[in-house]
Amino acid sequence: MLKPFNFIYRNIVVLIGVIFLCSTASAFPSRIISTMPSITEILFALGLQSRVVGVTTNCDYPKEAKTKEKIGRVAINLEKVFYLKPDLIIMLEEAQGRNAEFLRSKGLPVATISSKSIEDVLISIKVIGALTGVTKEADILVAKLDKRLTEAKNKNKKDVRQSVFVMVGFKPLVSVGESSFINDILLKAGGENVVVSDVAYPQLNFEELYRLDPDFLIVPSKLFDKKNIKKEEKLRKLSAVQNDRILFVNDDILFRAGPRVVDAVEIIAKFLANEDQ
Repeated sequence: MLKPFNFIYRNIVVLIGVIFLCSTASAFPSRIISTMPSITEILFALGLQSRVVGVTTNCDYPKEAKTKEKIGRVAINLEKVFYLKPDLIIMLEEAQGRNAEFLRSKGLPVATISSKSIEDVLISIKVIGALTGVTKEADILVAKLDKRLTEAKNKNKKDVRQSVFVMVGFKPLVSVGESSFINDILLKAGGENVVVSDVAYPQLNFEELYRLDPDFLIVPSKLFDKKNIKKEEKLRKLSAVQNDRILFVNDDILFRAGPRVVDAVEIIAKFLANEDQ
């Protein structure tokens, strides 16, 4: 179970909202731009879809997000942003910190959130709720997600954590390090990342992977399917492949630091618990 949000944190969240709103407008934002799919998913989960005026071309969930004006894919179309006249732009600090500062320098109202862990995601939901005036909805959503996390954790109570390798890329071979929120997903699901690295997405060679020889392999479904992965000569040596202990997960559920990270925890926890019986 995650640590409860204490009184101090609640005051910080409210203060963030007050400071932001005092510097922009007297009312809560009504024209919001999201610069990441995960942020878009949070906004929609909070019932703010009618206030969202712009998203990226990668924002495809829920389906209604596809109907919103597009502000670019990775690079933001500044002209389009100004055209949409946003009163709040929400960005991801880890990936877009510099871009956020640039947009602020242009006089645009920007707020940033973080996503280094699942707790960061829950905090981000609280922050967005405070900024947009839907704190009650944010509290309810976080409580539901936190309850599901606790239930998922209870499904996989093992004395020894199962070793897991998450394959983010194959050529080159890329996995997840301890600073990635995906590492936190593994921990919450009862697994243990075999890769020890401060780098969020470290590159490895196959000899290192053979040496680690994880019990389980987690693979984004767009990278491989069950039939093709067993044909790959470089992976046949792995115990996880030989024992058919491979989980294919929807890329968006695994990689987007939004409300669906809890789906990822539930899926992985169920897989690890069942395979270990």
